[in-house]
Amino acid sequence: MKSRKRQSSVERAAASAVEVLERRVMFAVSYQQSTAANALVSMEAEGFDASVAQGGRSWQAYTAAGFTGTGALRAMPNTGGQIDSGYLTNSPRLDFNVNFTRTGTHYIWVRGFGASGNDDSLHVGLDGVAPTSSDRLTFPNRTYGWSRSTMDGPVATINVTTTGVHKINLWMREDGVIADKIVLTSSSAYIPTGTGPAVSVRADIPAPKPAVTLATTDGAASETAGNPGTLTVTRTGGVNTLPLVVNYTVGGTATNGSDYATLTGSVTIAAGAASAVITLNPTDDAEVEPAETATVTLSAAAAYTLGGTTFGTVTIADNDIAVPPPPPPPPVTQSPFGGTAWAVPGTIEAENFDDGGEGVAFHDTDPTNVSGSYRSTGVDVESASDTGGGFNIGHISAGEWLEYTVNIAAAGQYDLGVRFATAGGGGTAHLEVDGLAAGGAIVLPNTGGWQTWQTVAGPRLTLSAGQHVLRFAFDASAGGDIGNLNWLSLTDAPTVPPPPPPPPIGQTPFGGTPWALPGTIQFENFDEGGAGISYQDSDPTNVGGSYRSTGVDIEPSGDTDSGFALGHVTAGEWLEYTVNIASAGQYNLGVRFASSNLGGSAHLEVDGVQTGGSLALTSTGGWQTWQTFALNGLTLPAGQHVLRFSLDSSAGGDIGNLNWFQLTAVPTVPPPPPPGTPVAPPWPTNWQSAADAPSPRFEAAGTVVGTKIYVFGGFKNSDFQVDRTYAAYDTATNTWATLGTMPVGMAESHAGIAYDDSRYIYFAGGLSGDFQFNVSPPQVISDDLWRYDTISNSFTQIGDLPAPRGAGALDLIGRTLHYFGGFNADQVTDVGDHWVYNLDIGAWTSAAPMPNPKDHFSSAVLNGKIYAFGGEHGHHTLHLQQTDMHVYDPATDTWTQLASMPLGKSHIESGSFVLDGKIVMAGGQTDNFDSTTSVVAYDPSANAWTTLAPLPVQRQGSVIRAVGNAVYMVTGAVYTAGPLSTVFVGQLPGTTTQTTVPLRLGATPSGSGGMASTSQQATARMNGAVFGKTVYTVADDGTVLARSLTSNVAREVAPASARAVAGTVGSVIAVGRKLWVFGGDGDAAGKVQSFNTRNARWSKPKSMPFAAVDPAVTADGKSVYVVGGIVQGKASNAGARFNTASGKWTLISDMPLARGSASALASSDRLYVSAGITTDENGNISPVTDDSLQVYDRKTKKWSAFGAAGWPAHPPGCGCGCAGGVAYGG
Repeated sequence: MKSRKRQSSVERAAASAVEVLERRVMFAVSYQQSTAANALVSMEAEGFDASVAQGGRSWQAYTAAGFTGTGALRAMPNTGGQIDSGYLTNSPRLDFNVNFTRTGTHYIWVRGFGASGNDDSLHVGLDGVAPTSSDRLTFPNRTYGWSRSTMDGPVATINVTTTGVHKINLWMREDGVIADKIVLTSSSAYIPTGTGPAVSVRADIPAPKPAVTLATTDGAASETAGNPGTLTVTRTGGVNTLPLVVNYTVGGTATNGSDYATLTGSVTIAAGAASAVITLNPTDDAEVEPAETATVTLSAAAAYTLGGTTFGTVTIADNDIAVPPPPPPPPVTQSPFGGTAWAVPGTIEAENFDDGGEGVAFHDTDPTNVSGSYRSTGVDVESASDTGGGFNIGHISAGEWLEYTVNIAAAGQYDLGVRFATAGGGGTAHLEVDGLAAGGAIVLPNTGGWQTWQTVAGPRLTLSAGQHVLRFAFDASAGGDIGNLNWLSLTDAPTVPPPPPPPPIGQTPFGGTPWALPGTIQFENFDEGGAGISYQDSDPTNVGGSYRSTGVDIEPSGDTDSGFALGHVTAGEWLEYTVNIASAGQYNLGVRFASSNLGGSAHLEVDGVQTGGSLALTSTGGWQTWQTFALNGLTLPAGQHVLRFSLDSSAGGDIGNLNWFQLTAVPTVPPPPPPGTPVAPPWPTNWQSAADAPSPRFEAAGTVVGTKIYVFGGFKNSDFQVDRTYAAYDTATNTWATLGTMPVGMAESHAGIAYDDSRYIYFAGGLSGDFQFNVSPPQVISDDLWRYDTISNSFTQIGDLPAPRGAGALDLIGRTLHYFGGFNADQVTDVGDHWVYNLDIGAWTSAAPMPNPKDHFSSAVLNGKIYAFGGEHGHHTLHLQQTDMHVYDPATDTWTQLASMPLGKSHIESGSFVLDGKIVMAGGQTDNFDSTTSVVAYDPSANAWTTLAPLPVQRQGSVIRAVGNAVYMVTGAVYTAGPLSTVFVGQLPGTTTQTTVPLRLGATPSGSGGMASTSQQATARMNGAVFGKTVYTVADDGTVLARSLTSNVAREVAPASARAVAGTVGSVIAVGRKLWVFGGDGDAAGKVQSFNTRNARWSKPKSMPFAAVDPAVTADGKSVYVVGGIVQGKASNAGARFNTASGKWTLISDMPLARGSASALASSDRLYVSAGITTDENGNISPVTDDSLQVYDRKTKKWSAFGAAGWPAHPPGCGCGCAGGVAYGG
């Protein structure tokens, strides 16, 4: 606190000669930032754009010698006043308009001086806000000089987040201070000298435009006189002293000028007015008609910008008496076109679908027969140019279908043919019999023209005799209309011959030995025997010229296993392989395939009899871009057999390339435990620290691919600034690698994440940019869909969500991505939308929405189903934790509610995963924004939850995954302590491979009492804590202050007089929702005080076993460790543990070295004490300079003392962190 000062006679004489400057505002020009490397902005103080007198003081001209320009400015009157808080409104201010061309950190230099140490400081700010990085800037005394020093130590800086015009502000801190010139630069190395650089150029600023919005003020109008509708146009911002003409358009079902008086298309907001009204007067006619709507939409214009809501609707009610409608027609029934069911086998003309109408016999996306031919329905029928003429169905879209009543002559197998033509990308379809899908997907390719016809081979169908209804359904489009359909044919499949005789003489396994199954077979290793015996190829030449001298086309493979592959594969070709099958049973087929074309279909035969269905082989994007296609559930007999892999159809040109196929046995599923008896998965009980991440972060998106854990983005500090980097942790080597920076525009937080177990990671939606506490919504919401390639370390944007979303879930099932839940653009309102993205087609469809819309929930995929659980309602506004769990079945497009969780929690999306057939949710955030160690697991077979051993420390926003025989917990946060870089690994019980990671001091778990850890040092205790969105601090005299992180407003919640004990406050730590104070000067020595932040009351628990002043404190769960301090003037080595739940003390053994004002840190099994002060036998205090370390083993209850720990010495009593002998945040 500085004392009041009296003016000298010289000062009084100078003050009497001061000319009071007039208040002036010049909004037409601004200082232009230099484009040179230093990016300078130079301004004379007297060249301000606005001077605002506040608090009885103003900036006045100062003309004593030494100034630059035309003079300097001085804050007057000079009464010895000082303003450190509230100066935004109580201190005189200067404003300077600056047009910034650079963003980021700018260094502030001000030329000026003070007559003494009591009038030598001011505050500098940006756009009306003075950050702590630029307040309390001080000058030299009695002479002009340049300064960028602040009373807090660091140099003065501001952060410019956007280019364009901003205001630089100067406030008086001490009256009498003199300001002469201001310089801003982006270079930390730039130092002005003398009179500094030349004043920056000033140029015009364009006048701001007003924003206009439209609101419906009376949306219910009537034809009855005197009941109009009204809409109000409002302008905000800009200049309102002139009239403003706002244009609009009208639409809706009502007709302008007929159903209501003509609206002209423009309205004028009068000069000085903020709004104008558009009145809609309905016309009273005699026509009986339904209610109609008139929609008014604002149009863009050069004189204004469009604001949030730009349209409104008025509903016009009729006042005429309606004539009763005729009775409805009798219900429509479905019947065959022409009255007779179509005979099968045979051909069915597509245009002869059943009678019955829309939704009964067909579904068409528009109600009109666009071509107007043949039938009066909504189905588009047109003339066909195919052989035989007639008609065809045209303008086909995804989701449409047609039904045909048929009479099948005999039960058996039938081959489906589809007569199809398109100049577009085609699509896919399928056939149903009596509502059940028959066969697989039918790929409809580009045929080269809308009337260029091709018969596409469908799957072989097994049909029963008698009358049935066939539905031909179009599933997906590759872009625009799918194409045209002429007819369907169902023909008798060739009779399956009896099992073939043994392979003819000459057919033998390649290499002489049958291939063992289960196993993998290279396609080029087909049997010996020649064309027509062991293979069939459409030409007699090996076009690739590699590996074997047969007609099969073999070429080098570019797949990961190198070797060879079959190329130029076409429909009708086949290959045979003699195999030895270990045991009969169910097998899954995997085929390694690549193609730049649209692909085709294939099937597998055993001894001439097909097993399983048709395998669809689709484009992979390149002839050497390999993917594995699966066909599950094939039945194979044991012993030696001949497999034939047959290529059935092509979607256009060559089907593609084949590398290998494999057959894996389907394991027998053991019977589940009795319902209601959950089985817990294995879970660690002992954890070790592993290598720290390259940077601290929480709420990062993370997952595991192979043995590596990937983390993307997240928040890097307690101010919720985002980290744009991404990194990978190799669990095999306990090492980290920073991989790069995320693409511009990609969301750094709140994105949904999914992965395919082998290569790709997908991201959808999320939030971009730093969290803006005074802006709503606080971040930019995204609709991007990205794919990350872990092999090439590259990102590709593959699409967009149907709408922007954040904090929803993204899961991958097969080749489809499911995005559901989260919040919309306001970042508060939860939505249940559920969208499905087909990775092969590149299009979204809608699925059943979430039953309970929410955000920050967890999800997992298990047995082909999606489980959604936990989460919250209302994001950061309501923060209502949820306990419900639902499962989504893609086969039925339905959600089913399951057993609820034992407790509601959220914010652990990347810490929820499948382990041993169970779903684990580890850590997270509970009510009141509290982080938790809780771990729960769900057993689907019992529909029940179990509670597992807790995490070693509280975590939320962490990435937690099982890799091999261990569980890894990576980064995350304790809400009150900010983001962390620590990594922990826990060995799963019952495994044989022990995961060993060296324990380092910097990575030990931190307690909940405001302690944090870094890779090099343990930081000192805080004098408060963050609860929810409020920071609580305890002053030296015991006054408790609370500052809102949202509004940045501080208030006193408890005066010093409310304390239970007088005296200076000692050491403060947070446990639970309470602030605990241990020791202090005077009467507070050895006392314990507790402040409850819920009811703002102090209490006095049992005193310490020793009357210490300023002991070191740290917490582990509900226990607080108190060690050392100053007892009767000397440093102490005493220690004790305090249970905050029971209020009981337990002594621990004395430290080897007595310390006061030290730093302490607790891990799961140790207590660490470093730095502080010591005393000699006479009580003389000196700081600890060697930074020795004392470690207490909580198991053996013994201390160990070590020499210098290898980091710079810490001064005693630092508040929040120390480095290099300098205290920060104190």
